[in-house]
Amino acid sequence: MPFLAVLRANAMLLAFSGALFAQNAKVQTPVTEAQRTFVGASTSYLSTANEQGTRVATSMAGASDGSSTLSDIKSALSVARRVESVGYEDDYLKRIGGKVPTGFAAIGKNIDETHRLFQAAMSEYLEYWNDKNPAHIASGG
Repeated sequence: MPFLAVLRANAMLLAFSGALFAQNAKVQTPVTEAQRTFVGASTSYLSTANEQGTRVATSMAGASDGSSTLSDIKSALSVARRVESVGYEDDYLKRIGGKVPTGFAAIGKNIDETHRLFQAAMSEYLEYWNDKNPAHIASGG
């Protein structure tokens, strides 16, 4: 699944977790600190990944009208790969202490998959600059 589709899926999963919190409030089930931390870290990471993906997409779209050069696109890809990785490692994983709360395993797996696919896509796009093969552009997304 392309990484942008995964980001959309995770946004829906986080909306679902918000609905779970609302349901918990209705039935007087307390939200744990681990759950609060997980949702905050997840939201922060997914926002970072979304912002970086949007920057890359905007830069790549600019190639058609000349507002982006190949150098601009390469820079956007490199920055996105680094910033998203830091968001995943330092913001998400460190904040949750590597532990996903009970009931949030599916969201945790989807976030891990988002990170894996994001990194794979950015790396594949960047391979274009190693051999100038446009197949990397098609297979990166």
